[in-house]
Amino acid sequence: MTRLIIRDGALTDLEAIYSWYQEERDGLGEEFLSEWEEFLEHLANYPSTGAVYRKSMRQGRLLRFPYLIMYELSDNTIVVYCIVHVKQHPGKRIRKK
Repeated sequence: MTRLIIRDGALTDLEAIYSWYQEERDGLGEEFLSEWEEFLEHLANYPSTGAVYRKSMRQGRLLRFPYLIMYELSDNTIVVYCIVHVKQHPGKRIRKK
């Protein structure tokens, strides 16, 4: 079984993105969260499907929303570090703690 760890930085990103979408249109934030959860489920089942970003760091993209999920895979553990808009440079956002 794959262990999934969501770092504080990713949770902060998730909260901010959710709030922004909810302000744009009521219910849109919920749609974003639904896609996030689907992504995590897929990631837990197929952890190596994300594109290699550098060394052990990988990135997966949400289908509908323009965000990359930056994560690291080692043994049976997936650590999600941040959620980055596709127009941002992910290297500036990855915080390993």
